[in-house]
Amino acid sequence: MSRRATLPLLAVALIGGGLSSAGLAAGPAAAQPAAPAGWAVVGSFSVASPLQLAVSPTGDVWVTRDGGLVSRFNPSGQQLALIDPPGEFVDGIDVDAAGNAHVVDPELDADGPAVRVLGPSGAVLRSYAPRGEQDGQAEFNPSDLALDSSGSAYLFESDVRTGWHDEYRAKYDAAGARLWKRGSHNAPGVFAQQQAVAAAPDGRFFVIDQHLEQVISYDANGTETRRWGQFGTADGQFNEAESLTVSPRGTLFVVDKTDRIQEFTTDGQLVQVLRVQLDPAAAGRHIDLDFGPDGSLFVLDGDYFGSGRVLRIAGLTTPAVALDGTRLKVRKGKARLSLTCATAPCAGKVTIRATTKGKRKGPVLAKGRYALGAGVSAVVKVRLTKAGRLALARKRAAKVRVSVQVDGGSSAVATGKLVRGR
Repeated sequence: MSRRATLPLLAVALIGGGLSSAGLAAGPAAAQPAAPAGWAVVGSFSVASPLQLAVSPTGDVWVTRDGGLVSRFNPSGQQLALIDPPGEFVDGIDVDAAGNAHVVDPELDADGPAVRVLGPSGAVLRSYAPRGEQDGQAEFNPSDLALDSSGSAYLFESDVRTGWHDEYRAKYDAAGARLWKRGSHNAPGVFAQQQAVAAAPDGRFFVIDQHLEQVISYDANGTETRRWGQFGTADGQFNEAESLTVSPRGTLFVVDKTDRIQEFTTDGQLVQVLRVQLDPAAAGRHIDLDFGPDGSLFVLDGDYFGSGRVLRIAGLTTPAVALDGTRLKVRKGKARLSLTCATAPCAGKVTIRATTKGKRKGPVLAKGRYALGAGVSAVVKVRLTKAGRLALARKRAAKVRVSVQVDGGSSAVATGKLVRGR
């Protein structure tokens, strides 16, 4: 479906031993995770030379592949169809509510349309975005697309003939008529490298700019509303962000080359981090992800020169509470934290400790309780201890480890700085 923000409160590592494999010829052995509570890789299957992936409303997994091929699998990895559509190449893919796949033909000099719609058996049902320089046509290299719940498509184009990527994005209605086209090197919102696109049901869409290492949010008319992210390997940062998708609960899942899948709210707040052991040795590596109708997450990890696999992850849940921000300001003897409660009211305690080397716990610098309503974001104040007052008397900032515990639930931990207010 896709080509190629704050501190986490839950970090989940999925690493360890072998998964069962089904489908095409055997690919690389998949790792069986030491799955923490609530998360599990429940299956995987192999696929040769994969590019991108999308999951249909019935759970079928569509994969575009090198050589201009498209495969359709059931959720267990049994190949149901191997399709060789018109055109020499394929790239981006998404599946509409009727179960038909919209497949991008990325070839610059092709005479055919930029997007073909394939039925489950592979028959070409229709096409849209004809190539050309006239109004309503796709003038440059098409690459990726995403569909919203109305069937509208958001299509990328890149002008690579100039020696630098001039990036465009266009919206087509469900009948294939172009509604608008935005962006160029002369227009606001220029992209250095559009990498992936995902659409929310309400028509908002989200783009990865891999050069800037940012996620950029747009409304249904193509107006930028927000952006977040920067280069780095810390949680909340991106290192060659590859793909993103909108979850059933309306959050964004973003995967990068560090093998992290990070969940964000649509305003850039980092919710949690999932770590999956992928294949770093793949020379022409592609990573993609999409959600199935049952809420499971399908992750494509492969090399378009050779083998790849699709992992299926189940049991994804949103943490009850999330912490926004890395700098916790102290005023009038109290540390201030911005917390967001998820889908149900939450209450518990906050403990802020000084960080120490090794396993020894640092002294408690601040502590207190919180109580928030469902979906509420608020600043919570917790009182400094004597140790906290002494620490900030000696220096203006202290590195800390923040523990937010939900009553009757598990603790979640993040790191940050406690900063004395001026």
